[in-house]
Amino acid sequence: MLSDSRSPESAWTRLLQEFRPPHSGSDPYTPAMWTLLQAAHRHPLLSTLYPELSTTMLTFSRTDDFQMRGGERFPVIGAAAGKFGVSAYPVAENNILLVTSEVDKAVALAASLIEEQLDQ
Repeated sequence: MLSDSRSPESAWTRLLQEFRPPHSGSDPYTPAMWTLLQAAHRHPLLSTLYPELSTTMLTFSRTDDFQMRGGERFPVIGAAAGKFGVSAYPVAENNILLVTSEVDKAVALAASLIEEQLDQ
């Protein structure tokens, strides 16, 4: 996202509108990602952060300016093949903390880890 005066809520609104189903057969965004976006947006902490989406990963930040994220080491939530995975920063195979079919468990773990960092 480019830096501007957008609030986290407006960033979420844009993202949810952009990726609302139905999707074409060639669309890389899966039904699991749509489920994840909705669950993360409903979470009281995660909805106050800026969301950013790659094909299979949802990341969070206190700023919408990528260059200002230097000290953030927030976990990410992945969604693929009906599973949701939480990975610690940096994202790597050996940093996977949870893989579950329950989106709310993944969202809760990521939010808890982010909250710990924000409290420091």
